[in-house]
Amino acid sequence: VTGVKVSIRGNKNIALSSNGYALRVYNNQTVVLAGPDLVGISGNNKPLVYVYVSYVNVKAIFNLVDGKIRDNGNTGVSVYAGTYSGAYAKFTMTGGVISGNNVSGNGGGVYVKGMSNSAAFVMRGGEISGNSASGNGGGVYIEEDTSYYKPSVRIYGGKITGNTAGGKGGGIYIENCWDTWIFACEIKGNHAANEGGGIRIADGTLGFPATLDDGSGTSAPASGIIITGNTSTNDTAGYNFSRGGGTVNDLPRIYSGASGTGGWSY
Repeated sequence: VTGVKVSIRGNKNIALSSNGYALRVYNNQTVVLAGPDLVGISGNNKPLVYVYVSYVNVKAIFNLVDGKIRDNGNTGVSVYAGTYSGAYAKFTMTGGVISGNNVSGNGGGVYVKGMSNSAAFVMRGGEISGNSASGNGGGVYIEEDTSYYKPSVRIYGGKITGNTAGGKGGGIYIENCWDTWIFACEIKGNHAANEGGGIRIADGTLGFPATLDDGSGTSAPASGIIITGNTSTNDTAGYNFSRGGGTVNDLPRIYSGASGTGGWSY
């Protein structure tokens, strides 16, 4: 069914009993989750929530307001948009929790892949915690689809804590994404076996703006960026933040402030 808007509310858990998606949002569908928990199963071969487009000029929108997306043997929320002209897939998180999801691969909590203004992740609140990936991005994994198709990520608030990666980027991993901006967030207590217990940027652009503009036309000082207490086994220099390539804007303003000066490889 396409062209629908659905709001899911209540306090009853929605639990999987076999492999598959608990929720699939695609092609002109808008879904709001505001209350119940979506509960996965161990060894699942699908993300618990899949947001994607498969035609031109369509959209897929998923909003997490409350409730939990948890305990899946794969990614919690996966967002994908490829080369379809005029189409976009977007996940907005204003509350709720994404936790306890474990993937054999990349992106334990949230996986975002696609093109600029086509695949988007906006975090304004809530918590991404206790997720794991055998590869990169225990909490959040961000990657372009091709050299021309890059996702857009904005983080205005919330917490990314206690996630682990068998590779790089315990909290957040960025691979060739040129449109990622963190205005406010607590990134704490994450762990990576390799570089970047908190954040790892392999290539792309990551910004920490000094002012907050949420699209309303007004700006205010950005505050509340806390990146601390993260660890990495094989990277004693960049356990909070590690950069392998790309461009980072305004990072000195962050690590010279309340986050402290330890664990930054820039």
